[in-house]
Amino acid sequence: AIAGLNVSQIDGDSLAGFHKPGMHIGGTVMIPFYNNWTANVEILYSQKGSKTTQNNKFPNDNFDLRLDYVEIPVMVRYTDKDRFAFGAGMSYGRYLSNKLVVNSLDEDLADETFKDSDLMIKLDGGYFITPNWFVNIGWARSLSRVDNQDAEIPINTENGYINRIVFGRIMYVLPIGAAARN
Repeated sequence: AIAGLNVSQIDGDSLAGFHKPGMHIGGTVMIPFYNNWTANVEILYSQKGSKTTQNNKFPNDNFDLRLDYVEIPVMVRYTDKDRFAFGAGMSYGRYLSNKLVVNSLDEDLADETFKDSDLMIKLDGGYFITPNWFVNIGWARSLSRVDNQDAEIPINTENGYINRIVFGRIMYVLPIGAAARN
């Protein structure tokens, strides 16, 4: 089981900073394959997006965009001394929906505004508190734009939108066969 928080931003929307919080929940399987190495497969519900703050370029606009995805990350993780773990991999995200609020008013963005898929690179590190409880932080970035090039988005640039997230989470891991970390 995985429960955590994303803080995200969208490169290309002229807003800077990881100001958009979102849920990051799901499940994982850690499969040992060599000494301290595991292959990890997860399925996650992940909220990403972008949000203005008081210090942004748009002082008169309150912009809040949430993008909902189902993600399937596949990672390789190395665990050192049965405590510290470091991983890298790829994540396939399937776009589900969006919600845009501008100046406290809901605006509808057509589902065609965003691409159906988001392929991301992921890096993470963490610490096993116990053999089954794992605290984890990480970073992820889309490899290509997530908006459709001809889409009309209130804040848009020629370079398109690229998701970037920083996440923190806690995981409960059930061992498979031998201990999942060994």
